[in-house]
Amino acid sequence: EYLKLATVPLSAHETKLGELTESSLRRASKCLIDHGVCIIRGLINKDECESWGRAVLESTHAAAEILLKRDEVDIYQPQSSKFEPQAYRELSMREDLRLDLRQGPQLASLRSKEGKGNEAIIVTSDIESFRGFLRGNRSVLEVIRSTMNQQKGRLFRGNLGRYNFGGKGPDGSFQNLRVSPVGGIVALPGCGDQAIHADTPHLFENIPDLPAHYINVFAPGTAFNEKVGGTAFVPGSHNLEFTARHCGSSDDFKGIFPFVVRPSLDLGDVVLFDCRILHFGMGNDSDSGIERVLLYTNTTHAWFVDPKNWDDKAPVFE
Repeated sequence: EYLKLATVPLSAHETKLGELTESSLRRASKCLIDHGVCIIRGLINKDECESWGRAVLESTHAAAEILLKRDEVDIYQPQSSKFEPQAYRELSMREDLRLDLRQGPQLASLRSKEGKGNEAIIVTSDIESFRGFLRGNRSVLEVIRSTMNQQKGRLFRGNLGRYNFGGKGPDGSFQNLRVSPVGGIVALPGCGDQAIHADTPHLFENIPDLPAHYINVFAPGTAFNEKVGGTAFVPGSHNLEFTARHCGSSDDFKGIFPFVVRPSLDLGDVVLFDCRILHFGMGNDSDSGIERVLLYTNTTHAWFVDPKNWDDKAPVFE
């Protein structure tokens, strides 16, 4: 039931165009606002997803070879590795056998075909879409911006500070977004379930349901396989009242597990989620060496900076 509430099915016409109708856009935004996660089936091109997934894996393999030869770090056998894998400029280990890759030669080559594909982009209110796999999709951007820029009546007219720094004033237009380059989360065979967590804290603790300031977009870069888990979510847990009620007095989070959903995602599907939501990456139980790729782009208000644990002083690729 919770999974159904968080899913926006598309018509054949929407799938063919790769765009949501106005009614689907409204439904997707409401879904993201109400539940903190929105699953859109078949929105983007499957072949492109596979191409980007291959680029992530090829870059991961290249990084693994360098780390093993140069630093005696084995990301495939971390328990027997001479030195423990760490955070690097291009990739960061999230735990054993799960890594976040944001740069690599094959990935950079593919992104370079989009012009500014290797850079974060500031998306202003007059930009409906731009050239870019996943992150430049018009429908994805529209859902994110309407979710982050909720309005109530004509209160926007009172936001006079928007005249500052050459701004257009309180006209109710969307505020600028920062959109990251496309990266990939790789779950290697034997990877276990993550601990349940949220990716960002609430900005304030006196209002339970402030609009999102940070939304992630996920898309599988490898085909669905039942032994290779995706990401599990707790719909509603982006709201402070929900988490205070169900796990605010205990550290074991038992109260929220009845709400957990585990969507099965295939190539072409897209998931948007408020980064305050509780979630966890599921394990990779493949016995045939499948390496799962989950492509992503991070979107935030332009004023927000995500302090992720990268080490820019420790490059893999010189």
